[in-house]
Amino acid sequence: MIRSSLLFLLLLQLTVTAQTIQNTPWQQVVPSDGLPEEVRIQKANNNLDLAYYNDRYFLAFRTAPSHFASSKTKLYVISSEDLTTWKFEKEIHLKNDIREPRFIVYNNTLFLYYFEGGRKPWKFEPQHLYMSCKELNGQWSGSHRTALDGYIPWRLREHNGLIYMSAYYGKNAYNKDSVDLRLFTSSNGKEFSPISEAPQMSPLVSKDEIKRRIVENVLSDYKKYGFGRLAVELKGENKFIGFTGLKYLSDMDEVDLGYRFMKEYWGKGIATESARACVKLGFESLGLNKMIAMVLPENKGSIRVLEKLNFQYEKEIIEDNQLAKLYSLNKNTASK
Repeated sequence: MIRSSLLFLLLLQLTVTAQTIQNTPWQQVVPSDGLPEEVRIQKANNNLDLAYYNDRYFLAFRTAPSHFASSKTKLYVISSEDLTTWKFEKEIHLKNDIREPRFIVYNNTLFLYYFEGGRKPWKFEPQHLYMSCKELNGQWSGSHRTALDGYIPWRLREHNGLIYMSAYYGKNAYNKDSVDLRLFTSSNGKEFSPISEAPQMSPLVSKDEIKRRIVENVLSDYKKYGFGRLAVELKGENKFIGFTGLKYLSDMDEVDLGYRFMKEYWGKGIATESARACVKLGFESLGLNKMIAMVLPENKGSIRVLEKLNFQYEKEIIEDNQLAKLYSLNKNTASK
């Protein structure tokens, strides 16, 4: 196999006064004589990111026997003052594939994110998303495993004092018609929360299609079972802010408690209040003896709601091709 090279455009020079951009000539970086001796280049060199931090340029890149997954894959981080002579910073080797390094400078700290894949060359098997950081004292932290298992980091930006990460859910990404695209936020670079429980991107649908889905998926539940999801409006304003309610899941033969609200109404107790009313409805009026709830592991707020209502964690399951936590509540243990 022909050895692949990492090429990148050496710094776009911006002249503010003249409002012009000048491109410097292309320069080969990997492989090159300027690399530190600790870096062991393999045949395929790809998946890179570049950042400027503490008066140095930082480059992270993947090197492996080929572009396909391999246990021999390594991720190197190197730095330079002049983009010619490079200093060794960090080597990451997980004995699995590693891809998509992503930098961001936040609160005077350089953060590096990347995901761990599998070993099978012909499969795309994202497993864990990791973070490592370099602080002003020059030391790199160890690899911190985030709670975003299965997600692929794509872009990171700082806005209004928070880190925003766009990512897509990679498990079974090539075996379904659409991919779960999400936007996560963090105030410390380690713990991330989605800006909403629903994927942030979905195909546009017409009003007629929305009406059809309501009739087929919501109103039909009331005709069949006598209950279903409920719209939630802000009291006194007739403003729709989300939904809550019970839904019979025929494939599981269980009644599911669900709730979802616009972000501006999080943390106000609305989810807990509405969910508690639905629990009371299910046990006291519908004669249910048990109900379940499913939540993504990273949705800490939704988990807290379930815990307040005495739901008990059972196990992890795969729901809609995503890892989810399954909780259950029995009538005799429900909170009053």
